[in-house]
Amino acid sequence: MMPVALAAGAIAITRFRRTYLALIVVTGAIILPLAIPILPVETFIKYQQSLPIGAPKTESHKMGPLPQLYADLYHYERRGREQAAHLRREAMGF
Repeated sequence: MMPVALAAGAIAITRFRRTYLALIVVTGAIILPLAIPILPVETFIKYQQSLPIGAPKTESHKMGPLPQLYADLYHYERRGREQAAHLRREAMGF
């Protein structure tokens, strides 16, 4: 039964290839900013609020406006600047 189902699916895909390809591309474009941090923070917050779905909850405490992926990136960026400033001060002997 499985080979018949696979064959039927292959025929359907070849007949509606452009439709499926367009559906995959559009869906991917909609979901991409939720999976990869490619938008600026302010733009992402507006984008996320406009969607009927939200980012998955990955932490047990109260969440802010950013999902954990963006929040971690922001934290690491800020922490890196603080660490660089600290290392410069130590290198200068202060």
